[in-house]
Amino acid sequence: MNKQEAARLLHPDTTAQVMAGYLLDDPSGDSWADALNEACKMGADALRGPAWVNSEDRLPTETDADNDGYVEAYWDDIDGVITTGYETVINDERCTYWLPRAKIPPLPEVRHDNS
Repeated sequence: MNKQEAARLLHPDTTAQVMAGYLLDDPSGDSWADALNEACKMGADALRGPAWVNSEDRLPTETDADNDGYVEAYWDDIDGVITTGYETVINDERCTYWLPRAKIPPLPEVRHDNS
């Protein structure tokens, strides 16, 4: 299920229409219940937002970084000062936690009509 399908399923203006489609395919309602549960989980995850990742569990990779190769990092500085900021994806032992950053989708091509 993608985000648009989940939104249609959860939105009050479209829930009945989506539910009717599921019930036509599966009158028992099992597939509807499964789809509704999946959409609710997706909604709950979206409301919680991204979670900080412990660097001991996993280091960031390029897939976690934004378009410029940055993640948000939380690290202990040389003087024992805790700092947050944007850091390129590197293996820095001082980085204790990091947060993935969203990639910005490409801008649509703009066409100019010269007629």
